Amino acid sequence: MSSDGLDIGNRMKTYENVSAWTLSPRIPVILRVDGRAFHTITRKRFGRAWSMEFVEQMRETAKVLLNEIQGCNFCYSQSDEISFLLTDYRRINTDGWFGYDARKMISISASLAGSVFSQLYGRNVAFDSRVFSLPQDEVANYFLWRQIDATRNAIQMAGREMYSHKELHHKSCNEIQELMFQKGVNFNDFPVVRRRGFCVVNGEVDLDVPIFSKDREYIERHVYIRED
Repeated sequence: MSSDGLDIGNRMKTYENVSAWTLSPRIPVILRVDGRAFHTITRKRFGRAWSMEFVEQMRETAKVLLNEIQGCNFCYSQSDEISFLLTDYRRINTDGWFGYDARKMISISASLAGSVFSQLYGRNVAFDSRVFSLPQDEVANYFLWRQIDATRNAIQMAGREMYSHKELHHKSCNEIQELMFQKGVNFNDFPVVRRRGFCVVNGEVDLDVPIFSKDREYIERHVYIRED
């Protein structure tokens, strides 16, 4: 080992770099943060019912991250997750967030989401994060998939507010909606944000998002970008 420690330092960096990876440039990137054990944490405060206060806290968390993540103008949130769309190809000289160093993107997005939400919620919570590239023609399908999950979650939560776990066991979403209707509740009368989640677009919150399968342009206008 040299006296200034360079040899051992270089060797340690070799070990560090084994787990390093960088996402391909100029391809859409999805970064998703998810609350850790939120079903248990939030139930203690909000109970089993849907909570607009929780939505507002997720909304503020999404807005802060959207403002911090370079190359991001669009995100979609449902339940305890937020998916961000990153594009580094708006201009020829646009760079990816942290050069698309996946380790930094994952660690910083998760820690930032946890910090922001914890301040809003009033107790410490944690988020995990994942990041990956997608072909342009799959981006709308990704958000459609997450919205389908949002609707399924919303129906199941609404059903649990009216029926026991035993009564809903093995019931499909259509069957749960029928049970709700028998008690005079129409799932389609719920606020759009409860049924489909919400988006933040260029810093503005949209609580009235369309059904993505019927309006793919709502997403694709943020994917297919003409360079200036």
